[in-house]
Amino acid sequence: MTSGAAPISPRTIAVGLMMGGLVVLGVTSATVISALTDQIHRTAQRQARETDAEPAADAPVRPGTGVSS
Repeated sequence: MTSGAAPISPRTIAVGLMMGGLVVLGVTSATVISALTDQIHRTAQRQARETDAEPAADAPVRPGTGVSS
């Protein structure tokens, strides 16, 4: 009794391996881009906090508060 299914050719295996490689490449590049984007976002937030926390050197100071306006 034979099952009637056609044998898998080497070309079919090669196509499957190439498609799998493309999937791995896509997932890897998406992960790297996501990590870089997160790092840039965190750096921008930190710089914004540092900029907001430090008053400008030439900013006038409100009398009696020691806080620049």
